[in-house]
Amino acid sequence: MHIIDLSYTLTEGMPHHPMHPRAPVVLSGTLAHEMTERWMGEHPELGRVSFVNEQIVLSGHTGTHMDAPLHAGRELADAADLDLACCIGPATCLDLSTHCGPRVVLSADDLRAALPDGETLRPIVLLHTGWSAMHDQDANRYYRHSMGLTEDAALYLRDAGVRCVGIDAPSIDAPHTPGAPAHMHFLRGEPEVYVIENLRGLDQLPVQVPFFSAAPLPIARSSGSPVRAYAVLGSVTVTTADASPAGLPVVAAP
Repeated sequence: MHIIDLSYTLTEGMPHHPMHPRAPVVLSGTLAHEMTERWMGEHPELGRVSFVNEQIVLSGHTGTHMDAPLHAGRELADAADLDLACCIGPATCLDLSTHCGPRVVLSADDLRAALPDGETLRPIVLLHTGWSAMHDQDANRYYRHSMGLTEDAALYLRDAGVRCVGIDAPSIDAPHTPGAPAHMHFLRGEPEVYVIENLRGLDQLPVQVPFFSAAPLPIARSSGSPVRAYAVLGSVTVTTADASPAGLPVVAAP
């Protein structure tokens, strides 16, 4: 199996969306190596014992992240209530990079044309726009002139039974699109369609991805959560096939 990391590393000072809080801030915790090695003793083979911890101030929409429905509507589900069955499993990756450009909006026809003959959309769809290349070249341009979906594209994915949509751009809606139609249809509709933003590396994926995961942190009252998104290529076997929209069993902790 080959694992492809599709997430940005979270660092202090990293670029962030102008409408969201600043990048992560890592603060000192209650333990430090210099302090704990004085009294934690010594391992007979591995030397002085020491530990460190830290406190991280983090926006729910930092880096590669998932929008919870709460992001787009009062009293909707928060990050702790997201259904893992909708964001883990086989995925379809649509190559839309020929349309790459500032503030380009992708239509339903664009999505249909990107799906090869004989292929069908899986419940998780990843949109490779190519816009992620701008992230490291010009962060201001990346965030302020990004790509997104038209309303008919959002409805096309919803009507196809898609439950999770990821994009290699900072938002599923382009910044100039009135009414934020993709966010509204995905996060306020029934059932919800989860949104993953700021993916990278989608150019490395085939049309049909055997296994994809982007599990959010279960943060109560949060409108979003950073995710560690990754894809697994190669032979992936699932023994229980009918327990979730993505075809994977999900068992809740007691």
